[in-house]
Amino acid sequence: TGVQTCALRSTFSVQASSTFDDGEHYDYTPADGQNEYDVHRPFVFSFGGSYNISNLIVSGDIEYTDWTQMEFANANADLLALKTKIKKTFRPTGNLRLGAEYNFEDAGLALRGGFMYLPSPYQGDPSSFAQKYLTAGLGFIIDNSIAVDLGYAYGYWNTYHQIYQGVNTASEKITTHNLLGMISYRF
Repeated sequence: TGVQTCALRSTFSVQASSTFDDGEHYDYTPADGQNEYDVHRPFVFSFGGSYNISNLIVSGDIEYTDWTQMEFANANADLLALKTKIKKTFRPTGNLRLGAEYNFEDAGLALRGGFMYLPSPYQGDPSSFAQKYLTAGLGFIIDNSIAVDLGYAYGYWNTYHQIYQGVNTASEKITTHNLLGMISYRF
């Protein structure tokens, strides 16, 4: 796919204050502002394929994005000046997705499973910061006309947040659980 441009408008206000157990106190100077700008997302190159072996379908794809090519346009001087920082902060990534589906034709049942690996686009982030997802699902047909599909996705990764421009760092272990369902009528 090609370069994507997103036109954005943001209005923001920031004010924060914290007092810690050791008595340290921080105030963040309030900031208000408004911006209008375009973001040019980089090219995304994808390659994928699937293979059908009897009742088993195996598929996968890899997606390459060079996040250092992201840039602001039609923006104020402060945002335009971030071009150099973007090149130092971001890196290229390769997302990987794998999946399989096995069809029990006599029973009208399909079992599915998959894995996704989505690396962090930030320079220096360890592999533990990559978003990883394990997925499972099943689909079946009722009376040759109603299709029911159910899915589950478990995600896990680490991250951190810096508060007050790096004074305090909070590490997090993130896990997500998503259930999906769909019913469709075939005629």
